[in-house]
Amino acid sequence: MGDVIYDIELGIPQASTAVDSSMQRKRCFLAPIFEFHDLLIPILQKGKKVYTLPTLQEIRDKTKQELMQFPVGIKRFLNPMYTLFHGTSTL
Repeated sequence: MGDVIYDIELGIPQASTAVDSSMQRKRCFLAPIFEFHDLLIPILQKGKKVYTLPTLQEIRDKTKQELMQFPVGIKRFLNPMYTLFHGTSTL
């Protein structure tokens, strides 16, 4: 599990490499089989609504489901586990 910053106009290539922002030499190959979803979803485009908001119950359910995927170390408040943020090598 991780975060990747990419150019929205170029998208994420079928096979790309994530580069660790704290160590440029540390890289991770992103195979086409990796599942991902955008964290930022457009609500309006060109002045028109393009997204229907979920209900509060749907938001709660999805949040609980996604939180279960995180390791316990990331969720703890005291001495949380460090996570890395990556950008694609094309940035």
